[in-house]
Amino acid sequence: RGLQTGYSTGVRKRTASGGFYMPLTWDEIFLSLDLDRVQSEINAIEDGQPDMPDYERQDVRELVLVAAERWLEQDLEEWDMEGIEEKVEVGTSFRAIVDFRGRHRGVQTAYKAYAGAVALGDWKTTKGALDADWAARYKYSWQWKLYAAAYPDAKLFHYRGISRSGATREVVIEIPDGIVDEARQYLKQVSDMRDSLRETYPWPRKMPSSCRAYGRDCDFVDVCRENQLIPGTIDFQKPLSYSGTETFLLCPEKHRLTQIAGYGEDDEVLAFGKSFHRGIAEVYTQAFKLANGGK
Repeated sequence: RGLQTGYSTGVRKRTASGGFYMPLTWDEIFLSLDLDRVQSEINAIEDGQPDMPDYERQDVRELVLVAAERWLEQDLEEWDMEGIEEKVEVGTSFRAIVDFRGRHRGVQTAYKAYAGAVALGDWKTTKGALDADWAARYKYSWQWKLYAAAYPDAKLFHYRGISRSGATREVVIEIPDGIVDEARQYLKQVSDMRDSLRETYPWPRKMPSSCRAYGRDCDFVDVCRENQLIPGTIDFQKPLSYSGTETFLLCPEKHRLTQIAGYGEDDEVLAFGKSFHRGIAEVYTQAFKLANGGK
């Protein structure tokens, strides 16, 4: 049973924006996916990204399908999708990629009050548990606030978590009024702090508290322990990313050395996450195109 059979026999539904979509089951979606294209996106290697062993690529593929089976059928019903893996900037100081952006149709009970509202979303892969600590980490994160600054009319932010064990969890945040000004002030404060260090090195080293902040040694821990002085300037014209602001506030010298070395943000953990993002983006792009009559 293929998707085209569903199109010939199913009932099309009108979206909030006046278009139409075809309600689909996960079985119909799966049978219609070009999995070779999905695998090609998973296998792609970005500049500076370390290669992954074959078993990691297989794990990514499995998690992409787990996430799609968990959310895609309901998303096709609830979302008018307007952007997938969308590059955005806030002025000249911040840039990011929003994993998915669209409008709620208000079909599902939880979102009836948000019919027509703009919503943003971000995928998160993790080796850990999707527990209360995981949820709190993103609920109180600056990430969604900074992304909301790029879309001042956004009302909801969705975090979708997928653990290596295949567990899933979603955290939905209602974006409050005033968050755009708060986010812009935050970016200015971080930029001003960086500017104050422009002509000096090393930058402040947050030792030892930040050296194993993510459960593993910092890439530059030996440099700092041996008090090596590494000269070099960074490109202050380059917009900050969310991870860049986090690294700077965690340890200014790590941020400086990461920018100079050109690595430190593309380790194996992030390589896995990037491959997942490319794979799930391809699945969503195919599915929403087909559900909207190939548009």
